[in-house]
This record gives sequence, structure tokens and C-alpha cells, in this order.
Amino acid sequence: MLYKDIFIFALKVYFIQYIPEEKILPLFQDQLDQREQKLSELKSRYQLIFAQREEKMGLAADELGHYLVLTKAISREESYVDWLKKSIRFIRQKR
Repeated sequence: MLYKDIFIFALKVYFIQYIPEEKILPLFQDQLDQREQKLSELKSRYQLIFAQREEKMGLAADELGHYLVLTKAISREESYVDWLKKSIRFIRQKR
């Protein structure tokens, strides 16, 4: 469901000039809230699974693939949250 929401959000952003001005900031804030929640869940999963084992994990470790995918997901969400925050600041300046 989250990926469908991301696609719909991207379409709304692309056609933002057709969205009433009073709905733009809430649109971004809602997306930020969702992405911060997702980021929190990913970081919690990392802490639960890898925080204590990261240093000991080698290239032959069974969980290496999971570790790499999870850390990439965390990085992606951090970047998305950062972009949303910058966009919200920009929108607030232009109001």
C-alpha cells in the first residue's frame, strides 16, 4: 500500500499547480509523517537485528543480504524525509 501512496504522491507533486494552495502544505506534511513512521520502523528493525552483530558480520554471513537491503532502505527513507522537510520549508517561504 505504501508504494501505491508514493506513486500517487509523486503524481500530485508533478501536477502541483492544479492543487489548491491551502492543500499543498498538508499534502507534504502527511507524506512526511508517513515517511518518518516508516523510517522509525526500519531503524527499530535494524536495532533489533543488527545493532549488536554488525561489527562481527563478515562477507560470508547468512544475513549480509538482509543487512545491505535494510541499510539501503534506511538511507532511502532518510533522504526522502530530508527532501520533504526542505520542500515544506520552501512551500512555507512562498506562502
